[in-house]
Amino acid sequence: MTVDSWFSNYVSENINIDSKKSTGARNSRNWLTSNIKDLSQRNEKNLELYSGSEFALKMGSFARKTQIRPLDDVDQMIIFSAKGSTANLDTPQWNQVFINV
Repeated sequence: MTVDSWFSNYVSENINIDSKKSTGARNSRNWLTSNIKDLSQRNEKNLELYSGSEFALKMGSFARKTQIRPLDDVDQMIIFSAKGSTANLDTPQWNQVFINV
C-alpha cells in the first residue's frame, strides 16, 4: 500500500462524513429552522424573530464543511428580536455582558 492510498483510505474511513448523514443533518437543521419560523409567524407576540433576512446563522464545523466523524452536532444560532432590550457593553470583562429584557 502506498502512502497516498493509505492516506486516502484513512481520510475516507475516519474523517469524511457519509453523504447520507450530511444530507440528513442538513434536512434536520432546515426542518427545525422552518418550524421555528412558522411558530413565530403564528404567535408573533411571544416569539418574534430578528426582522432581517437571516434569523438563523449556520455556524461551526458542519457549516464550514470541516466536520469530522462522528457527526454528532450541527451548530446554529437563532436570532430573536431585541424588542426594546438593552445591553450593558461597558464591562471590564468581555464575558460579563448583561442584557435587560
